[in-house]
Amino acid sequence: MADAGSGPSETPRGDKRVVRGYETPITVPAAKAQRTEAAVSGGGGGGGGSSISALLAQLKTTVAALTAADPSSFNCTQAEEVSSAGLALFSFSRDLQELQAAREAERCQQVVDETPLPFDELVHTLTFLPTKDLAAAAQVSRHFSSAIPEVVKQRLERILSRFTLGRGETYCTDLLQRVEADVKLAKEGIQTIESTMSEEAFIKVVHQLRGMGKQVIVAVHEDLWPKADALPGERRSALLGVLDLARLPQDELVKHLETVLSILSNHEDTSTCPMDALGLMEQMPVVVIERHLPELMWWAANQPCVHTAEFALHSLECLPVETLRLANVEAELAASPLATSDLRRHRDSLAKLLLSIRSA
Repeated sequence: MADAGSGPSETPRGDKRVVRGYETPITVPAAKAQRTEAAVSGGGGGGGGSSISALLAQLKTTVAALTAADPSSFNCTQAEEVSSAGLALFSFSRDLQELQAAREAERCQQVVDETPLPFDELVHTLTFLPTKDLAAAAQVSRHFSSAIPEVVKQRLERILSRFTLGRGETYCTDLLQRVEADVKLAKEGIQTIESTMSEEAFIKVVHQLRGMGKQVIVAVHEDLWPKADALPGERRSALLGVLDLARLPQDELVKHLETVLSILSNHEDTSTCPMDALGLMEQMPVVVIERHLPELMWWAANQPCVHTAEFALHSLECLPVETLRLANVEAELAASPLATSDLRRHRDSLAKLLLSIRSA
């Protein structure tokens, strides 16, 4: 029995031999194969390639002379001999092609079946390839192809440590190319943000960022915070809104607590920045929200904007009810502008929270 890793093998079968080890086996008649091998190798004589070259030169001369002759000068026997020689030459040519195909297939199979790197080492090596070359690498061998999903996964995790696949997505080079292109485009857009840019240009960048998906924003959020800090009013609010929609991981978001608190500490701010800051505060760890309960209560109960108060209420709803009861916030919340809001959802949300505090 042939070794599993020894590549193609030839197995006698009647008067034929089958070249194994390929998706489409090449069947070569044994006698023809032997004859073809002998012809290619120079018939076993010492002439080798030079004798074949001489025969080919003679054949070309003969064919040229025959095709230059007047066809009407050939009798029936001569015409049949030319036809027979042509058929024999065609058959020999086909045998040559089959033999060359078998040799090429064997050569490729031997390359593919070379002892591969251990899987982890192969993945590590492939991660250094440019993305455009990964797809080509997958076509080189089945070993490379099997490593591509893990390579893509590791490359995506370099961009975003918590990368998760969307519905119907797989770890493939197309996904990697798309994410890398989006991250690059987002970074380039963020770099253009300046206080002096036109309103039209600013809105275009914001819309572009909003359309890129949460994971892309998470990947570039560290570039976005300084831009938000440097802008005033509604422009700052627009960038904070992008960060709010991204739902940043808590351990990343808490690093920027000071930015959020600096906005909430300015009770004179009439822009929409406090709403965005409160939206970010809602996503903070519970212990952080609890630590800043007095600030949240001011925005929930002591300023007239019901929409801002609603955002503050959402942050309060993240806290344990017992914490709110012990903080004695019930009376203050009852006086919130939400209690007399024209919107039923405001009144209902406040009433539900007050009821839960009283029942605690």
